Amino acid sequence: MVNPWITAAAALFGVVVGVVGKYLADLRAGRNARLLDEKLKQAVRFFEAADQARRTQQGVATATISFDNARQSQSSTPAVVEDFRTKLTESRERARVALMDAEKVYTAVRLLVPEAAGSARTYLDLCHEAWQPDDKADARKRALETAEAAIRRGLGA
Repeated sequence: MVNPWITAAAALFGVVVGVVGKYLADLRAGRNARLLDEKLKQAVRFFEAADQARRTQQGVATATISFDNARQSQSSTPAVVEDFRTKLTESRERARVALMDAEKVYTAVRLLVPEAAGSARTYLDLCHEAWQPDDKADARKRALETAEAAIRRGLGA
């Protein structure tokens, strides 16, 4: 006959092992969920930042064209030309800041979803090269689709 104390101790040990095992599994699942959430947030931020970089770069193109037209126009006064020069300078600064922000988020994506680093880099480069007229729009759209697919694969979706 088995001692009831041994049986009780074995049952208690089994319960403790089960509780600790469940706790560790929940801890791991929570960590994985938080990591997936962070990957998703950074991916969304990347696409927003890359698009902002594209828009500001196209703003530089527009400001450059306007400035050149003002300089070449016979009817433009020095004050008008200076106003366009100021707008061009401000536009370049906005584009510089937007590109820096996009590069920071790209770094996060590259670290969190390394499978998507190459296609995300291509998309960001095409966004930075955007100009007026936008002759790379089709290539950029294809690069966006490729980057999105790579990130989805990297997220396990």
